Amino acid sequence: MKKSTDLYRIILLVLGTIAAAIYILFFIREGASIFTEISFADITVVLLFAVFVAGYYFLWKNEIISGILLIAWHVIQWFLVLWIWPDGEMTILFGVPLGLFGIFVLIYGIRKRVASESKKKNLTLSLISLLILYVIFLFILSLQLGLWK
Repeated sequence: MKKSTDLYRIILLVLGTIAAAIYILFFIREGASIFTEISFADITVVLLFAVFVAGYYFLWKNEIISGILLIAWHVIQWFLVLWIWPDGEMTILFGVPLGLFGIFVLIYGIRKRVASESKKKNLTLSLISLLILYVIFLFILSLQLGLWK
């Protein structure tokens, strides 16, 4: 059982590193103007990148914090696209794999943390976290569809 857990962790680290490399290349390709003509939208891009960097850092230290940060990154991305980036719809599609990756990292961290306890508690925590994420997704989707106006 320990070897499969180690393999799963290695897979998460490799996927996280690939995601970080792609994100950095995308960031460079877009030519984010960090020192010239900074608008509020540009600042939000840099802040969103900082959230990702923090999530990537904690991927190596604490998977639960990393999963929460990566999921928060995706939720923040939704809010930014809905209210600040008028032409950023495609970034949501590019961010979905990273949001799903955050969910997998969070579930791995929870399962690793409570592996010594009963499987019932493990399953309950995983399901509660998925339920919370699903409710957040539905709320954001309803905002985008204009159901709260």
